[in-house]
Amino acid sequence: MVGSFTGEETSNRNIVKLMVDNYFSWPLKVKQELLLKDVWEADTLGFVLPQMETRRRARNNVIALAIIFKYVGENFEGDIAEIDSANKAWNKLNELCNDGGLVNGAMNLKQLTHFVKPKDMSVQEYFAKINQLWKKTTKA
Repeated sequence: MVGSFTGEETSNRNIVKLMVDNYFSWPLKVKQELLLKDVWEADTLGFVLPQMETRRRARNNVIALAIIFKYVGENFEGDIAEIDSANKAWNKLNELCNDGGLVNGAMNLKQLTHFVKPKDMSVQEYFAKINQLWKKTTKA
């Protein structure tokens, strides 16, 4: 990585595009990228600092939104294509990936009880996935 929070840093992590089955680790990896670019406060989660000038907030929002768009798979592109706020895009993806309901609850329960750790998945990612499935199952 180059510099220190100048927006020029590049992540050495491979961030996989968001698909229907990888939301469990996607937000953390994208948040890390947003932090490296120093745009996390850019309306991404509503943490806009009051003292930030309007121009900087608008610039940071564009950068944060571009990063979110960059790491979204085809399944979700249409859902956020018209959104012009990083905060709204982030929340929309969260809503789509963590949607409750009886059908989703049954699907989540099935995923939870049948999930097998792939060989290329770390133990941390495996437990994060199990935890995410459990939370999704108990929400329904």
